[in-house]
Amino acid sequence: MITISSSSFTVTRRPLIAPVQPTVSNGQRGANFSLASGIEGVGTVVLNGAAGDSGAGWNVGFLQAQWIETNWLAYRGLTQADGSVFVQRARPPARPRQGCFDCLVAGAPFYGTGANPATLVPATGGPALPFVAPLPASPGFPLTISAVHADFPGDFAPFSRRNGHTKKMNFLSEVQLEFHFCISLVVREPGGQLHFLQNLYWNVHWQNKFAFANAAANPAVTVVAAGTAANVGHVIAGRISDARFATVLTTPQTTNCNAIASTAEQRPNLTETAGWPLFNVTR
Repeated sequence: MITISSSSFTVTRRPLIAPVQPTVSNGQRGANFSLASGIEGVGTVVLNGAAGDSGAGWNVGFLQAQWIETNWLAYRGLTQADGSVFVQRARPPARPRQGCFDCLVAGAPFYGTGANPATLVPATGGPALPFVAPLPASPGFPLTISAVHADFPGDFAPFSRRNGHTKKMNFLSEVQLEFHFCISLVVREPGGQLHFLQNLYWNVHWQNKFAFANAAANPAVTVVAAGTAANVGHVIAGRISDARFATVLTTPQTTNCNAIASTAEQRPNLTETAGWPLFNVTR
C-alpha cells in the first residue's frame, strides 16, 4: 500500500508586475497588462510502500483555483459631449460566479494538462521538472517525486470603444484588474482520490489611468500605486477548507476560468451614457 510520508512546496520565482505597454490584439490597439515574471514553484512528495506496490496511475501535480476577479474598464470621449462607457467583466451576468477551476482543459484535474510545456527548469536551477509527475509503475521506496507550477496571468484593454448612446468614439480612461488564486499540491490516486498536501494563496493587481491627447496617439499612462501589486502568501499544509472555492477543487467542473473570462470579455455588462459621470465600479 502506497502512503504519503512528507511533502513540501517552495516558491522559486515570485510574480512581478510589468509596466503597461501599448500593443495590438486581434487588430485592436490597446493596453497590455502582463507580468515581468510569473509565479513559479516546486512541489516535492515522499512516498512509501511495500516491495511490489505499483505506482501505475498515481500522479503528483498542482490544482489551481481563481476565487476573486476584479475586471472593469472605463472609457471617456475626448469631450464631455462624446459621453462615457463603463465595461464590467467581473459581475453577473457577464461573469456568473467568482470561483472557477484554473486549467487549460475543462474537467482535467491538473494545472499544466494541455498546452503548457511538459517540463520547466525551475528558477532556482537544476533539472527540468514536469507539471504533472507520474509515479513509476515499479517504484523503489521510499520514492521522492517533484512537480513544477508556473503561471503568468494578464489581460488586454482596447484603447477605444464606440459609445452606443452618443454614437461617438470613447477612449480608455481607467482600468482595474485583480486576479486572486490558490495553488494546491496534490497526489492523485488511480481511482481519482485527491490528497491535498500544500496550499498557497497569491494574487496580482493592476490599476492604471490613461489620458489621450488625440485619437491617434498612444495615451499617457499613470500607475495607481495602491491598486498595483503582486502578492504571495505563506504555504499552508492540509486539505482546502476555504468555503469560497473548496468545492471548485474537489468536484468535477464542466468549465474553467479561461472559458468564463472569454465569455465575460465578449459579453460584458455595459453602461453607455452622455457626459462624464462617476460609475459604481462594484456593479
